[in-house]
Amino acid sequence: IIHSPFTFIAFFIYFISVVAETNRTPFDIPEAESELVAGWMTEYSGFKWAIFFLSEYANMLIVSIVAAIVFLGGWLSPLAILNIGIPEDYLNYKTLDAEIKEKTLSIIDDLKSKGHQIEFLKFPYLEFIVPTYYVLSTAEASSNLSRYDGAHFGLRSNDASDINSTYENTRSEGFGIEVKRRIMLGNFVLSSGYYDAYFTKAQKVRRLIAQKTFQMLEKNDALLFPTTPTTAFNIGEIEDPIAMYLQDIFTVHANIVGLPAISLPIGKHSNSLPFGIQLMSGKFKENQLFELSKFLMQNH
Repeated sequence: IIHSPFTFIAFFIYFISVVAETNRTPFDIPEAESELVAGWMTEYSGFKWAIFFLSEYANMLIVSIVAAIVFLGGWLSPLAILNIGIPEDYLNYKTLDAEIKEKTLSIIDDLKSKGHQIEFLKFPYLEFIVPTYYVLSTAEASSNLSRYDGAHFGLRSNDASDINSTYENTRSEGFGIEVKRRIMLGNFVLSSGYYDAYFTKAQKVRRLIAQKTFQMLEKNDALLFPTTPTTAFNIGEIEDPIAMYLQDIFTVHANIVGLPAISLPIGKHSNSLPFGIQLMSGKFKENQLFELSKFLMQNH
């Protein structure tokens, strides 16, 4: 709780409740007492007025001071010892750049030297992540984008003469080549005769990936691995759509299993381009993810 900003919110709510329950405020003092206070402020020094104020609001002052100490303590205190899992299959991926791997291993060694527990894990489903993701995501895209037909939402072609030409021309003019590609692929995997062969099977593989990921996080607070196998490529360098999809092999893991993840740009390649590592944690563990991210960004 000390590490959570919500601690401050809780104390602040309590502070407001105390104010609401206090009947004697500087703006609502009985008339006789107002004269007494006025007399203190005129006939005597402001010292007695300060004593009166502190006696009235000491509880609120104490609560606010404690809240500030707890809040700042949570942010300034050192990172707690964590259990961090390292999926070895990511580090041994065939196209992983050597410098990215070296930087990732150096971060792991540094965490180990700081007392954090490091566990190397097996993740046997890495090669199935990209196919699973693109079967499911293109199916969702084809379904969600069906509303953009010139009649319900978005662009409407000026060259349409009837309902069929409205649909055809609007979607042909409004969507780019990659969107069209994903719509066609999504319609294919959802079509009769192929639904069970592709979409249903992808859902089953997704479940296996999620179960394995949850299992890895049972004894670990976070997983650490590279964000991408290589640094950024030049615009237009990769023309093959399949090769382009494979660039996402490390990043779509979090999307498939529905867990929080964050990418940290903490490395620079010899080609002068940046690269990063990513962290993934369990559900509702974002605060822990931010703390570890802050530690890594400050130390690397």
